[in-house]
Amino acid sequence: MQKKFGLTPAEVGLIHELIQGSSLQAAADRLGIKIATARTHLQRIFAKTGTTRQAELMRLMLTREHWARPGRN
Repeated sequence: MQKKFGLTPAEVGLIHELIQGSSLQAAADRLGIKIATARTHLQRIFAKTGTTRQAELMRLMLTREHWARPGRN
C-alpha cells in the first residue's frame, strides 16, 4: 500500500495509529507530532488515496488484506 499510493513512512505511521482506533489527537501524541502536522499528513493521505473522509480512508485500508495482517506494510 505504501508503494501503491506513494505514502511516506510518516503517513503510514499515522494510518496505522488510526486503524488501531486512535483519534487524530491521540495518534499525533503517540507519534510525537503536533495535531496540525497530523492534519497535514491526513490531508496528503486523502489526496494520494482518492478519499475525502477519515471513515472512507479506514474502509479502504481495512478492506485491503495487506493492512489487515500484522507485520506487513
